[in-house]
Amino acid sequence: MLAILFMPVLLSAQPSATQLLNDIKRTNAGYLSGVETVSLVNAMEGFGFTMQEREHYRKITEAGHTRLVGEEEGDDISMVGLLNLSADDLAALVNGASRIGTERRDGQRMITLFVDDPDVIESFGDPLPEADDEDDFEDFSFVSMKLWIGAADYLLYHVESTLENDQGAQMEVIFTLSDYERHSGLPLPGQVEVTMKGLGALMDDSELAETRRELEEMMAELENMPEAQRNMILSQMGPQLEQFEQMMEGGDTSFAIKIQDVRINE
Repeated sequence: MLAILFMPVLLSAQPSATQLLNDIKRTNAGYLSGVETVSLVNAMEGFGFTMQEREHYRKITEAGHTRLVGEEEGDDISMVGLLNLSADDLAALVNGASRIGTERRDGQRMITLFVDDPDVIESFGDPLPEADDEDDFEDFSFVSMKLWIGAADYLLYHVESTLENDQGAQMEVIFTLSDYERHSGLPLPGQVEVTMKGLGALMDDSELAETRRELEEMMAELENMPEAQRNMILSQMGPQLEQFEQMMEGGDTSFAIKIQDVRINE
């Protein structure tokens, strides 16, 4: 799923698939014209902690398609790595869109793409970020995806994806990209907010009951601790516990990815 983010797209009113793909290639090549290598420091903020990630990329051109590729294993799964779309991927997205339209969002005109063919969407990668227990996520598959692209600057600003598991429970994953800045001509969003709705669907009633019991036992243990120790633990774990409780009640879970440093051609 994350592989479609940060895609620079140029859409005219109702272009043909061929015209649109040519515009995509040309626009992306223009963004990368002054770029040979990119080094990033990203920070994921959420769940009560911040985690940094360093990434390194280089530009390649294959079959007329210019893109960035990760220098190290794993770099292609986040931030600039999400630009790494092949021409075949782009063709599948354009040709697989059931609707192309326009809307106003956040005060600007947006071009929208709506895709409801699960096979097309699945071709862009895993539906959810990696988890410690991959079995929790493997039963989810895409139902639909909608993208909002700026009509004036042709950058991606918002993505909403709906997923469903084998039991028919649905969840939604939302990406909002903001604070775009150009780095040697390459536009990158300063922040990506990720919101997941309906994560409680990952657990059945018995699992929810067991998790609630464990959480209650943990809170009881905290109550029996000295006040200073209890306050220290709550200051560190409080945000995580709060989001976990929201998740169990079917609420939203969110985090942000922020670019802290960008180095071009160094």
